Amino acid sequence: MNPEPSTSRIMDFLEGRLTPARAEEIRQALVRESEEVRERLRWLQSFQEQARTARIESPPAALREQLLAEFRRHHRVHLGELLFDSRRDAVDVRAVGLADRWSCIHTSDVADTAIDFARAGDRVTVSGQVLTTEGDPVELVELRADGELVVQADLDPFGQFSFGVVDPGGYQVLVFLAGATMRVDLVVDP
Repeated sequence: MNPEPSTSRIMDFLEGRLTPARAEEIRQALVRESEEVRERLRWLQSFQEQARTARIESPPAALREQLLAEFRRHHRVHLGELLFDSRRDAVDVRAVGLADRWSCIHTSDVADTAIDFARAGDRVTVSGQVLTTEGDPVELVELRADGELVVQADLDPFGQFSFGVVDPGGYQVLVFLAGATMRVDLVVDP
């Protein structure tokens, strides 16, 4: 008997991050699962719908500007410099079967980031890891497009994060540390 799908595997299924064959395996496995697992699936679907449709109001313009000014006064932004791009620097990714996956490494005075990309149909899954130069904790990682927040990500104890599946386009990854921010400019193309 196969073990029940994990919550993370179910989320991958719900968010469309699995191959069609693997998604079908999960779909069939879920039909055979216990009521407890099916209840977890319903809860996750409900959570996704609520997260997708939730609208958080922006603060009043004057308060927002005051908060941004205070933030800028205390934070220095460090632009990440590209050290490695597997699409550019690897000999031939197609030769090793990695055409649908690639990585970039950026560095700055305050942190280094390794950002991984995986093609998911017409979209791309973006995840990565942050390593700070002084071992300072990372407070938050955000993905922004044209200055607008797309998604925030939590980091695990090893500095790993995931933004999930994103549309092609230009983005900025902002890594917030105490007293500093690292910015990495990205172009996500399928």
